[in-house]
Amino acid sequence: MGVPADARGGTTYFFGFGATDGVCRWLPLFGYWFECFMRELFVEPLETRGFACFTLLKFMGYCGIHLYVRLGYVDRQQRQLQIETSRHLRSEGLSWTAIGVELQHRWSGLSCRAALRVAHGWTQREAADEWNKKWPDQIKTDKDVGVWENRRPGFAVLEKLAELYQCDVADLIKDVGTYRHLDTEQKPFDIRWNEETASDKFGSTDRRQFTTSAFASILTLAFAQPVSARPSATSDDVDAIDTAIKHIESQDTAIGSAALRSDVSMLLASVESKLDGNASLAVAQRLQAQHGEIHAWAGWLAYDDNDHPNAHKHQHAAITSARLANDPFVETQALAYLSMFHRNKSAVQALHAAQAAQTLTGGWATPRLRALTHLRAANAYAELGERSRFHSELRNAHRHLEKGKHQDDPVFIDFVTDMEASGLTAIGYLDLGDTQRALTEFTSIVENPDPNFQRNIAYYTSRLADTAAIAGDWVRACETGTQAVELAAVSQSERTNKILRNLHTKIADRDTSSQAAHGFTDAYQKAFS
Repeated sequence: MGVPADARGGTTYFFGFGATDGVCRWLPLFGYWFECFMRELFVEPLETRGFACFTLLKFMGYCGIHLYVRLGYVDRQQRQLQIETSRHLRSEGLSWTAIGVELQHRWSGLSCRAALRVAHGWTQREAADEWNKKWPDQIKTDKDVGVWENRRPGFAVLEKLAELYQCDVADLIKDVGTYRHLDTEQKPFDIRWNEETASDKFGSTDRRQFTTSAFASILTLAFAQPVSARPSATSDDVDAIDTAIKHIESQDTAIGSAALRSDVSMLLASVESKLDGNASLAVAQRLQAQHGEIHAWAGWLAYDDNDHPNAHKHQHAAITSARLANDPFVETQALAYLSMFHRNKSAVQALHAAQAAQTLTGGWATPRLRALTHLRAANAYAELGERSRFHSELRNAHRHLEKGKHQDDPVFIDFVTDMEASGLTAIGYLDLGDTQRALTEFTSIVENPDPNFQRNIAYYTSRLADTAAIAGDWVRACETGTQAVELAAVSQSERTNKILRNLHTKIADRDTSSQAAHGFTDAYQKAFS
């Protein structure tokens, strides 16, 4: 029988050298051989039907060869992409462990041990060679490495692999033995806030001056006596510290960092002095968690004050205290802040922090807390230019936000509202180069402000003015900038003031003759002179 023109050269294609590739080459060939098989099996005389089996086997053989060659090609291509990804991440200063985590996120089939090997750019044979160089008396092959990656090796092997891959033993077994979710009785440590008690003690929030009575009670407890003579901290002490922390949070929504940093530093010193005492286990755990929470707030205020080095130090200290206190709320808070801090400096690190927060909050977190972790991941993906993942994380965030507030919401996520989601969405669109969408999102905030978050209104109004300037709408930039200056004068946020300084420079370089430009310049000089 003759072979139709469309099927000729099929063998060439099967070996990966065909002129065209894809389904268009498969269909004619499959149709031809299947037609031969069916005709010879049911139409041709009985004595020729044996050829049908040969025809089918021939077709299956060609398919097998093709799949073997093509899958091998895909595997090589994927391996090269993994190596290039590892080299890029390493050039940015990431640890081998961080690179392994990112590889696992991108290629879900990798085990922890395989990901760390790939992070070094080694094949299984090359990993075995490196092992043999370090321990020539314990020769291993690529088969041994393959077994270790698919099954958990013994501790002796894990210890040597950790040395070989320059990581911790724990990094090699993160994907096995995770059974915490079976502990259904566990409840993450939470700091409760009694609004009535706070209102009775301190009254309403003063936007311009931090209430001194809260700190007076704390500092009296902390510094009335020398360290050696101080009594152990009691539950009343930690309740008073809770009250002070709550007041920090309420002030933060209204004013910026300038008026709060010194007060938070005093509170942090007070708690650190209490940590030196011999408190009961329950009180000591609460103090440790408070220590982490105050560090997290101190870090945020430092960031809002453009003191980025101290901002990072405080968040790392917060994570350490949170882990000592076994408090996932505080650790999530610190990781969410770190993700934001890293975004413009290292989007990959920002993504790692957001993903760590997502992993930490799995199974127990409230909807708004989970929404925050998705919003942080969305911004990191936008900075990386990954539009589809940006939109995917946004959808997840909105899905959780739609569930509303929860009675177990930690206080630090009070700011996670639709307004904040719109603001972070706008920032993501700016990173993706979609200025018009960013303008739309920022405008929705300015036109429908939430009066409970004055500092954020000032910040996003300044971002709208700056985005209008980026879009070339200078009149709108000046008019919105004037509005932002008036708000910023009250909020005292250096982060917002920096945006307005840059906007002032742009407008001065661009145009100072228009009425809108004069209005902005006059308002700016009056507020910041």
